[in-house]
Amino acid sequence: MSSLAINFTFFFVLGVVILGISFHFTPFFDTRHDNESDYVGFVHRGKRDDVHGFVHGQTLFREHVFQSPNSTCSYKSMNVQCLSHAKYRTFDGSCNNMKNPWWGATNIPFRRLMNSTYEDGHFLPRTKSVTGQPLPSPRVISNVCSKPTDNSTEPVANALFTTFAQFIDHDLSSTANGKDDDGHPIHCQCQEKIPNPFCMNIPTPDMSDQSCILFPRSSDFYQRELACDLVIREQVNQINSYLDASLIYGSSRDKSQHLRSFEKGQMKTTDNDLPPQAHAEKEGGACLGAKKGRGCFVCGDSRANENMGLTSLHTIFIRLHNRFASKLSEMNPHWPDDLIFYETRHIVSAIVQHITYEEFLPLLIGRRLSNFGPYRYNASIDATISNEFATAAFRFGHTLVNSYLRRYDGQYKLLEEISLDHIMFSPSEAYNQKQGGLDSLLIGLLITPTSKFNPMFNEILRNHLFERTKKDLPVETKRLDLSAININRGRDHGLPTYNTMREFCGLRRASSFLDLEDTIDRSVINNLASVYSNVEDIDLYLGGIAERSLRDGVVGPTFACIIAQQFNDLRRGDRFFYTTTTVPLRFSSEQLNEIQRITLSSILCQTIDGLKTIQQSSLRLSNRFNNPFVSCSSLPPFNFLPWRE
Repeated sequence: MSSLAINFTFFFVLGVVILGISFHFTPFFDTRHDNESDYVGFVHRGKRDDVHGFVHGQTLFREHVFQSPNSTCSYKSMNVQCLSHAKYRTFDGSCNNMKNPWWGATNIPFRRLMNSTYEDGHFLPRTKSVTGQPLPSPRVISNVCSKPTDNSTEPVANALFTTFAQFIDHDLSSTANGKDDDGHPIHCQCQEKIPNPFCMNIPTPDMSDQSCILFPRSSDFYQRELACDLVIREQVNQINSYLDASLIYGSSRDKSQHLRSFEKGQMKTTDNDLPPQAHAEKEGGACLGAKKGRGCFVCGDSRANENMGLTSLHTIFIRLHNRFASKLSEMNPHWPDDLIFYETRHIVSAIVQHITYEEFLPLLIGRRLSNFGPYRYNASIDATISNEFATAAFRFGHTLVNSYLRRYDGQYKLLEEISLDHIMFSPSEAYNQKQGGLDSLLIGLLITPTSKFNPMFNEILRNHLFERTKKDLPVETKRLDLSAININRGRDHGLPTYNTMREFCGLRRASSFLDLEDTIDRSVINNLASVYSNVEDIDLYLGGIAERSLRDGVVGPTFACIIAQQFNDLRRGDRFFYTTTTVPLRFSSEQLNEIQRITLSSILCQTIDGLKTIQQSSLRLSNRFNNPFVSCSSLPPFNFLPWRE
C-alpha cells in the first residue's frame, strides 16, 4: 500500500470521531494503572504518594485501603490504596468514591438507565420490528428524516454553544471500539462471505461510489470475565466519567506528564500559545497537510483535532491554565512545580464545572431542569456515564453543527468563511496567522448562529463526512453519514427505544404515531411513520432529536430528562465537586467566590489577544436588550490573593 493510502487510512481511523463518536480500529486498551503509580488520591498498594497526596506542604499518609472482594473482575479489582484525605482528584477517576473506587473510572462499562433491547436478550442488535418485519436501515431513515430542507437556526444559542457541548462531551465519554470480545482487531468488509457478528455495516445503495459504511461494533472487553457478571453486552467508556477537565489534562497520569513542562506548573505550548505538536511521522501525520512543525496537536483528549473550533477551545483552556499557574507562582514563589500544577488544575476544573452548570446547562435544558438545588455529596450515587446519555442524548449537538465556520477579527470584521470539511483534522488553519489563527475562528463562533435543533443534518455530516478525495486509494468506505451512524450505534449498544425512554421520563407511552404530537411536529411524525412500521420501533436517537425544543431550552423533553439526570448524578456523585465543603477538598469561601464570579466571556477576554468587547453570555447570541456587548475591561479580573500563603 502506498504511503498516501496508509496516511489516508490513519486519517480515516482517527477521523470517524465527531461530537462524541469514537471509532478506534487500532488497539485502544492497556492494563489498568500500568505506569500510573503515584496518582493524586491513590497509590499502588505498598507505595506511598509522597508528592501528590499533600495539601499545601502537608503530606497525607492516612489511607483507606480498598480490599478487592472475592470477585476477580478486573475493573473492580484495582490494586490501589485510596488516600482518604488527598486534596486532588485522580486523573483516571478512581478513588472518587471510596466504597466503590472504580465508579466513574476509565475503562469501565457504561451504566444503563433502562434494560437493554438486544434481539437475543444479550448480544445481537435489534433487526426486527415489533410487527416481525425488518427494521428500516439507518441510511434509509437518514435519507427520509435527516435530509436538510432548510437553513433555520437557533434563536438564542450560537455556534460556540455547539462547540462547547462537544468540548464537554469529550470530558465525559469516549466509547471503545476496534476489538471483539476475545481482544482481536475487528476487520469489516462490505462484501463478507461469512457474516462477522462484530460488524454492523450500513448498506448505502443510493451511493454510487460505495456499497456500505463500514461499522465495527463497540467493544466489550469484560464480557468474557465471568466474575464481572455481565449478563448482557456492556460497552466501555475509555475515559473517566467525571466532569473534571480531563480533556485538558488527560485521563491518565502518563498523559498528563506528557503535557507538562515541569516548570512552574506550566503546560507545554508551541508558537502563538498553541498546544504542543505531535510527531508528524506518527499521530501528527493523521492531519491534513501535516508536516514537520505543522502536525496534529497533542491535548488531554485524542479528539482535539476533529475540527479547529474544538481545537480553539482546547487552546483557550491551556492558555488559562498557564496564565493562572504564572499568577500562583508569583503569589507563592516557594511553591514547587507540582503544587502549582495541581492547584491550577484544581481551579480550572472547578471553572469548567461552574461554566457548565451555570451557563451551559440552563441554555440546553432550561432553568427548571438545571436547578439541582444545594450540593450535597451522596456516596451511594454512581456518577458513571449512562449508555443512553453517551450514545443518544448527548449527541444532540450533531443536528446543530453548521456546514461552515467564519473567521472574524477582534473588531468583529468578517475575514473569511471556511467549509466544515476543510477544518477537520486540518491544523494548517491554526497556523494561518494572516487570517487570525485559531483566535479568529473562536471569535467567529461567538457571533455565528448555530443550526436549528431538529432531525436534519447538514450535507457534509450526512453525505460527505471524512470524504475520500483520492480516487486511487483502496478504501471501501469513502464517505460517512453521521445520522445513520448514530442510529446504528444505538442498535449496536442495545439502547431502549424512544417510546420506552419517553415513558421513563414521565411522558405518556405512545400507542400510535399520532400520540407523538405532544412532543413532535406533525410533519416530522409523517416522516417517522413512512419509515418505521410501528411507533414502538423508533430508535432513541432519532426520536430524541425529532422532538420540539423545550420552551426555555434547546433539546426536547426526553433528551432533557436524560441529560438532567446525568448531570445531577455527576454533581451529587462527585466527592470533589467544586462547591464541596469537605476539608481538605474544598476551596475557601474567598476562593470559591472568585471561581463563581468568572464567566466564559471573561476567560475569552483574558486569552484572546486583541479582543476588546464581548457579549455578556458568550454561549448566547448577542442581544442589546438582554445580552449586550460589554468591554472586556469591565469584566472583573480573577483575584489570586485568596491563594497567597
